[in-house]
Amino acid sequence: MTIRGDIMPVTFQQLIDTFVDGAIEGISETKRSPGNLRINGDRLYHYSTPIAERYGDKIILNTLQTGQVQKKLKDTIPSEKRIDVKRVLAETTQSLSSFLQSE
Repeated sequence: MTIRGDIMPVTFQQLIDTFVDGAIEGISETKRSPGNLRINGDRLYHYSTPIAERYGDKIILNTLQTGQVQKKLKDTIPSEKRIDVKRVLAETTQSLSSFLQSE
């Protein structure tokens, strides 16, 4: 979704909500944020780094990401539905589930 044409802008929170609800595609884009948060399949990316991934009935959260998006994710995903992982390299192409074993 973009702010160009007649398509409505999507905030970070709106995109996070649609991801948690099961959306498999989408992008946030407002006047302040030119589309750096996006859904691709079961993953939510911030820039080129996966920050969340659906894993069965849970969501794996990359805890190395900081700031506004991470806070919104933690506030949106109930702790019992969240699996936190660390040591995820920026721009990794691996599934976040591959970092579960390294915890």
